[in-house]
Amino acid sequence: MQWQSFLLRYGSYSGELREAMAVLTRRLANSVVDWGDIKALMANRLIALDKSPGVRPIGIGECIRRVIGKTMALVTGRDVQDVCGVEQLATGLKASIEGAIHAMTDLYNEFASDSWGFLLIDAVNAFNMINRTTALWNARVLWPRCSRFLFNTYRGYSMLILKDTKECIYSKEGVTQGDLLSMFFYAVAVLPLIRSLASNSNFVQCWYADDSACVGKLSQIRLWLEKLIQLGPAYGYFAEPTKSVLVVAPQFEDVAKNCFKDLGITVSSGHRFLGGVIGTREYCRNFMKQKHAISDQFFPSLLGGVVTVEEKRLFQLPTYLAGLGIYDPTETAVHAYKTSRQGTATVSEAIKGVTAFQHEQHLESLTTARKMSTKAKEDDFILKFESIIPSFSPDRQRALRRSLNGKTSTWLNVLPLQNYHFDLSPLQFRDGLAIRYLRDPPCLPPKCDGCGTALTLQHALDCKKGGLVIQRHNEIRDCIGDIASQVWTHVIKEPVVREADVKNADGGLRLDLGIRGVWQPQVEALFDVKVVDTDAPSHRTRSPEAILESGAKEKKMVYEQAVVERRGNFTPI
Repeated sequence: MQWQSFLLRYGSYSGELREAMAVLTRRLANSVVDWGDIKALMANRLIALDKSPGVRPIGIGECIRRVIGKTMALVTGRDVQDVCGVEQLATGLKASIEGAIHAMTDLYNEFASDSWGFLLIDAVNAFNMINRTTALWNARVLWPRCSRFLFNTYRGYSMLILKDTKECIYSKEGVTQGDLLSMFFYAVAVLPLIRSLASNSNFVQCWYADDSACVGKLSQIRLWLEKLIQLGPAYGYFAEPTKSVLVVAPQFEDVAKNCFKDLGITVSSGHRFLGGVIGTREYCRNFMKQKHAISDQFFPSLLGGVVTVEEKRLFQLPTYLAGLGIYDPTETAVHAYKTSRQGTATVSEAIKGVTAFQHEQHLESLTTARKMSTKAKEDDFILKFESIIPSFSPDRQRALRRSLNGKTSTWLNVLPLQNYHFDLSPLQFRDGLAIRYLRDPPCLPPKCDGCGTALTLQHALDCKKGGLVIQRHNEIRDCIGDIASQVWTHVIKEPVVREADVKNADGGLRLDLGIRGVWQPQVEALFDVKVVDTDAPSHRTRSPEAILESGAKEKKMVYEQAVVERRGNFTPI
């Protein structure tokens, strides 16, 4: 986010920085650059990833490298998708993982009773073991528009710097995982290997980066694996059979174990695959039981208290419908599955070898499926909201409809950026949810500090002795003033529009904010904030819109004439 601000927020200075970044990118993409000129740029901070067991070193690249890498990905990424098609899916192809899951699941389920198996291969530290020289040559042939950029960034040994030490490790092989292009680079590096393995049509293989899989008869899978073990090392791909899993129907487990006993492969009735799961119905059902943790554990932890069944259903609605936008996959699975099937049919059929892959056809079908899904989900969400809301008390129904009609859910969707004070503590976030849903906030003191009365949410919003009401008002005023000062240079807090007259017992008039040039050039716009608790008992017979309109009229009656005499514009908030 800091570099995003550097590149966008500072006018002509940001423009100069963008041009300098573009010059650097063009130089790296179109000419051979001396390694000494970019050695520092290619350095990475090294951290250790716990593999349990073992440790994997991960390099975190410079932000500038990530920016220029993303630029190259945007410009030339389509080239990788076109050359790899569905042979290697780690190219940014939209919904490719879903298509792979559907394709391999269909094949396994269709032929599992005919002694077919599904083999998932684990490779030894694949990204760091890939043959860099071979990978650069493959990129020169298969990805020419980015090949010189990759040559410049990988021609030398990148420094991997350890914190609090003078020692450093040099990256001499493989791709650097701090590099945004590393996934694309890896994809073209192993593509010739994938094509060498695909000479036999009696099985179907699927690759996503270093995750390879093969479905077919057990004897054919064995031949595929032997060929992979034989050819892989030349490309830097070292299969690790002892960490690989073979999924077969229960009646063929003994046959599978006997076929692969010398390789140490684990035989199972099911296993995860690219975020999905393939195996027997019982295995898949046990896998799905874990997904209920969202409604049973996550919601109570998020709100800091007991959550009713009706509240759980409400929270699974979008934020604009008074929900939290946290969808339970067990509730949305049927609709999402249908959409996924429709949108990825081109990919899944191409993986199975039924049809040739057509990129444009895939994008068109995916876009159509998503549009239809969005419309259907919106209609379904509205019906669910109308069916849920009668189960709440009248006060809570009023609060929920206010969130819906007043569009007061934006705070749940913004990024928690510290620079803009959008980062809330856990307690602040839970308090916000408590006000939104008229729940008792967690960790609420038993009595009010101001008047000693029992402290409830309603009392905290209304009590004028504890200082909470004026604090809430001042926070809104200060927030608007701070934002306005970034746009206009003349911003005044609490401007005086009429001086006090002691003789006539006139205390004068002050407003909350004065900002010059908001509505008209060189004309002062004066603002006054009024915070209204529309859920207060005295307001419950009126709509929130009518209450706010009445408050605005009261402000105008007090201040508007004095502001006009000052030649200004008055706006109540």
